[in-house]
Amino acid sequence: MVEERTRLHQRRDGGTSEAKKEERETTLQLWQRKWENTQEVAQWKKIGKSIDDNCIYCGKRDTVEHTVLDCKRWQAERSQLKSQVGKEMQSVTNMINLMVEHSGIWKEVHRYIRDVMSKKEKETRQRN
Repeated sequence: MVEERTRLHQRRDGGTSEAKKEERETTLQLWQRKWENTQEVAQWKKIGKSIDDNCIYCGKRDTVEHTVLDCKRWQAERSQLKSQVGKEMQSVTNMINLMVEHSGIWKEVHRYIRDVMSKKEKETRQRN
């Protein structure tokens, strides 16, 4: 988020909604690239394990957005998050906006993502 705000500040049109939308999209693309290029994936490829782009739970394309917002495996955790923050996370952009606006939501979303990713990593290792 700091990088996104820095990029907005450096733009001549940084205050416009279009500029904000473009920089948010850049942030999401960078986040997705980071997700796809984790050390774990590199290590798995190195030892010859099969890595594909499909979710181990439902077979849909495994992206940040899919795991955090859509995958049925994490429905209970998402429901708990919704009850804790009083809002449903409808998109990554919506989630980020809520996190920036409310520090309490930031903490709960951070906890949710940390817990989901930790469980997913553990379950992925158990399958392999």
